Amino acid sequence: MMPIATILVATDFSPDGNNALRRAALLARQLDARLTLLHVVDAAGFKPLREWFSRPLDIDLKAAQARATLRRFCAEIAGRHDVSCTVEVRVGDPHEQLLAASAKADLLVLGQRGRNPLKSLVIGGTTDRMLRTSRTPVLVVKRNADGFYRRALVPVDLTPHGDAAVQVAAAVAPNAVIEVFHGLDSAREAVLREADVTQAILRQARARDEARVHARMRRSVARVGLDGGRVKFSLTHGTPVPSTLHKLRALGADLVVVGKHGESAVADFLLGSVSRRLLAKADCDTLIVPRATRVLWPVRRSPFAQGHFTAAVEQPGSVT
Repeated sequence: MMPIATILVATDFSPDGNNALRRAALLARQLDARLTLLHVVDAAGFKPLREWFSRPLDIDLKAAQARATLRRFCAEIAGRHDVSCTVEVRVGDPHEQLLAASAKADLLVLGQRGRNPLKSLVIGGTTDRMLRTSRTPVLVVKRNADGFYRRALVPVDLTPHGDAAVQVAAAVAPNAVIEVFHGLDSAREAVLREADVTQAILRQARARDEARVHARMRRSVARVGLDGGRVKFSLTHGTPVPSTLHKLRALGADLVVVGKHGESAVADFLLGSVSRRLLAKADCDTLIVPRATRVLWPVRRSPFAQGHFTAAVEQPGSVT
């Protein structure tokens, strides 16, 4: 897979959709990427008008208005960010059209609408389908786009899908402090407690588990070509969503990057339902990375980056 060279942003011209445009413009500037602005005209929404007008009149008029608005946005982006962009207006089923358009992009950017992002994003009910079917990373913008990302959290499940999430995070947020995070399954410890083992044995078992996880996280970072000495690692004991939300608040993260699929039961829990729950509950921008199906790319340094990562590695055995 090539570096993030093409960004597609979809908008319905709502405040949230337009905020997604601003984030996409910042990313295009930072990553020196090509930017495409997309609006989908849903033909099904014109049924009442068809009693009075022919299909070409009402739909084509709406498409022309959307194209003119997108061109104004392009002119504004060019003036403010020195980023050139193209516009695209499609007519048809929103999910089908967005899926087809995003297949040509390295990153899809959407804006949040309402309190439940799974039901009320830029393109309404199609978002959940996009998250399930898209092979392109999907960035859901929740905060005002007022600068480059500064702190990103990447919860991983210690599979190649976690590797992909780490690398996409590095590509999308080259200026950010990035923390790779894992929630330890407490089932083994619960079994030991049921067996009435001593506290000393429990502490030893926990220390071994923590050291093993830290080593695997370092190997994961090394596999994708990142400098492990410049990435911060942390782990905790507990259920995935509350632990990750707590970590997001403690870190003050403005971006969380989550893989979408896993291969084990634990990974399916962490990266299936958990990714959706994090999308709904996290108050920062959320990047959903699909299952890795292509060769990962080498990380490219942004001309704006002062170093990909700045945090120090935590020592094995520490729990945050």
